[in-house]
Amino acid sequence: MKRNIIKIRKINEKFKTRGELKWNNKEELKLESRIVRLRNDQIGALLNLVGLNFAKEDIEEVVRDIREDKHESGHLSILIYEADSKENLLWWINYFEKENSSTSKE
Repeated sequence: MKRNIIKIRKINEKFKTRGELKWNNKEELKLESRIVRLRNDQIGALLNLVGLNFAKEDIEEVVRDIREDKHESGHLSILIYEADSKENLLWWINYFEKENSSTSKE
């Protein structure tokens, strides 16, 4: 049975939820840009590495939504604002970026 995925889109400037991490607009835009430059497999891994725990069968669709809608994707906002911590999110983004840059130099 195929599951239907509902696309989540931002309304106004932010997708807000209770207990979210605090970022200013400049930080949010920078994070969004950094995340959408990651590879699809890295975005998929990042979703669960920062504690969001999307169902495995939903990961591809969530990544596709982030890839297609970029800054307008509600899933991207969820990733940024509902990660388990700023430190963990930034660590994994830095790690993936470092690996991507070292791979491209080989």
